[in-house]
Amino acid sequence: AAASVRVMFQPSRIDEEATTHARRYRSSSSSSLTRPTNLIQSWAPRARVVKAFNTLSVKHMTDGRLGDERLDMFIAGNDDAAKKTVEVILAAWYWNVHDLGGIEQSTLLESFALLSILHGFRTNRWDHLFKLVYRR
Repeated sequence: AAASVRVMFQPSRIDEEATTHARRYRSSSSSSLTRPTNLIQSWAPRARVVKAFNTLSVKHMTDGRLGDERLDMFIAGNDDAAKKTVEVILAAWYWNVHDLGGIEQSTLLESFALLSILHGFRTNRWDHLFKLVYRR
């Protein structure tokens, strides 16, 4: 069967019903099953969900370079073929890819995104990106 890639963005402005769900989510357990990506996976169990792109500003998504250096994108998902598809897209956009494992690791990516957002609001700068550096 033919497959397609669908990109889902969580909008910054949400309607009243979504706000109600968000309040319920915040007051619920912090288990990985209540995390947004895990919820999406549970709603569509046969879907091949891959979490990516949420650790940076939208203006940087299609170019993972800083000068001549490739920056790093972290992904998580349960389906190796789906992750490979995302890796191909990321490579075309010059990102180094780091696979964190199964969809339950998306919780780490959501926390990483909050770090990026906090930094942006505190500094009023949205031009920051992440690089995993290895000591030589």
